[in-house]
Amino acid sequence: GKDMVKEEDSKYYVFEYKDSKAVKKEVQLEKNSNSYTVISGLKSGDKIISKVKDLKDNQEIKVED
Repeated sequence: GKDMVKEEDSKYYVFEYKDSKAVKKEVQLEKNSNSYTVISGLKSGDKIISKVKDLKDNQEIKVED
């Protein structure tokens, strides 16, 4: 969803949950009218954090299951 993607300097980033941290990761996306299609940068099984609004790279986070 849109809340998962951070747009900066015409590049797209998501935050992957890795070792209790939010790790910023560049992805190649195609922007549609109200969603994104991932072209590359993600593989299935990657844990992507769904709300990136206030995240910073390598920020420690707790994920509630």
